[in-house]
Amino acid sequence: MSSTLLAVAAAGMSAVVAALVLTAAGGTDDASGRAVVQALVVAVPIATGMYALRNARTKRFGTLLIVAGVVWSLTALSESSSSLGHSTGRVAGWLVFPALVYLMLSFPQGRLLHLRDRALFWGIASVIVVLFVSSALVVDAYPRPSPWSSCREDCPPNAFQVLPSEPAFFGAVVAPVRDLLSVAMLLGVSASLVVRLREASTLRQVTIAPVLAVSIVTTLTVVAFIVLRRAAPDAGLVEEVGFLWTLCLPALAAAFSLGLIQRRLVVSNVLSALTGVLGTAQSPAQIAAALRHTIGDPSVEVLLWDRDHRRWHRDDGALVPAADVTGPGRTLRELGDRDGRLAGVVFDVRADVDDELVASVLALGEAALREARLKADLETSLIDLDDSRQRIATAADVERRRIERDLHDGAQQRLIALRMRLALAEDLLRDDPDGALEAIQHLGDDVDATIDEIRALAHGIYPALLADRGLADALRGVARRLPMRVDVRATGLTRHSPQLESAVYFSCVEALQNVVKHAGDVTRTRVTFDQGRARLAFDVADDGDGFDAGTAGAGAGMRNMRDRVESLGGTLSIRSAPGRGTTVSGLVPLGARPSSVGQRMAARIAPAVQDDAGQSER
Repeated sequence: MSSTLLAVAAAGMSAVVAALVLTAAGGTDDASGRAVVQALVVAVPIATGMYALRNARTKRFGTLLIVAGVVWSLTALSESSSSLGHSTGRVAGWLVFPALVYLMLSFPQGRLLHLRDRALFWGIASVIVVLFVSSALVVDAYPRPSPWSSCREDCPPNAFQVLPSEPAFFGAVVAPVRDLLSVAMLLGVSASLVVRLREASTLRQVTIAPVLAVSIVTTLTVVAFIVLRRAAPDAGLVEEVGFLWTLCLPALAAAFSLGLIQRRLVVSNVLSALTGVLGTAQSPAQIAAALRHTIGDPSVEVLLWDRDHRRWHRDDGALVPAADVTGPGRTLRELGDRDGRLAGVVFDVRADVDDELVASVLALGEAALREARLKADLETSLIDLDDSRQRIATAADVERRRIERDLHDGAQQRLIALRMRLALAEDLLRDDPDGALEAIQHLGDDVDATIDEIRALAHGIYPALLADRGLADALRGVARRLPMRVDVRATGLTRHSPQLESAVYFSCVEALQNVVKHAGDVTRTRVTFDQGRARLAFDVADDGDGFDAGTAGAGAGMRNMRDRVESLGGTLSIRSAPGRGTTVSGLVPLGARPSSVGQRMAARIAPAVQDDAGQSER
């Protein structure tokens, strides 16, 4: 709370004490009772304003209540026997009206939201300033009886009068006109309060109904007091209605306090119930229904954002034309996150809805929609992960069968033939030593051929150059065997785990093979590695024919590349267009743990193959 507001509150409480002293010293029979009422008129709005200052959304209204309490405290000067004090108190009594009207029409925001309310307030303020306050310069005495003063015929003279005597036309024309205008304006205020209550949402009605009810009673009481004082100023009923009017002021301030407290309770209860409902909601449609029910306004419409079609649709799936989203008299409040829009709530701008409640409800709805989207994305990711695991397992089985076939048809057959020739050489040693020596010499050629075949087989599983020299040199070795120019560039590239290097290596090899098969007339291909602190990025770009990446389906090679990279927690993307070449880009986080399937495959194959390949190379 600011020091200025504390000073105002302190001044108001001091005014309460002063009002008690001044009113009690009035010398009338009911001075003590009037003093208590006067203290309540001042103290209750100040206390309510202090409470309203605790909430940022009602801080403005609380400030207005404190200021109004200070202004109302000046009416206690009407009991003063001095001319200046009495005149000041009576003028302050007139200023109560526009302050009171503003508070009634602006509860609880502290702002006049409707054009009719602004027109009524400025109409009341104009009548008070032009026809009441300015009359203090010309009248001999103030209207009697008054709810602010107990004096009758012995009231002090007007201290602000500047004319020698009151003009005759004032009492005959101006006074009746201003009373008539005041009655009309106050009746208009009552009608506006009734309309506002009818237009308010169900939840809004719960919070503002007590305040509006007391406000309507207060305005009608003031109207009755003005009419009775004009019709029968000496009747005892006038003083009774005037005293009732003074009692309405603390009652109205108490209603403000009750409305603020009840508003907080309603918001708390509604949000608590909504939290439970949203906790069981499984789909955006259920969340939208919960939001619509909670806001409780039939004009409210909850829309969901269709990311695929880039359009709004209702929770039943029906697309909404753009003109219907924010048409005349409608406003859209969007709910979203870092990934973009999630939903939107459309309000009728004429509807009286609780801004704080709506903001809180929308915040909860946004969180629930974000959670629902994350769950949907997680389910999609789990499905993709299962598919990827199945493809990896299938690829592993295919690769194992290929290795078995190559070993059976190649190295195994050569070893069997070598064993048979050794047996023949053994027989020749007994009968023909010279022939046996020649046969043994030929066995060396067979051993070299077998070594070459095993080396080629091992190279297809885990290249020896990759194990010894790393990604850049391994890809340069591949590039030398391709029928086009390939530039390999590396920035900040270091060695990594066999799982990461093999995944990136084979992805790049697959991309280069696709260039050879599908890119057409290629003049240049570039392989780029760019390593940062927490990620390794690689690109394979060519200037070939290209293709429409948006319509072409992913082949087995592309799926294999994506599976390899995603098994390390990375991402793979393809950019291509007809006549503009193709770029395959991958991003792998460093330090990421590979998926269990890829890790088990690499753990089974890489060490043994690496040892065999190293021995073969040596």
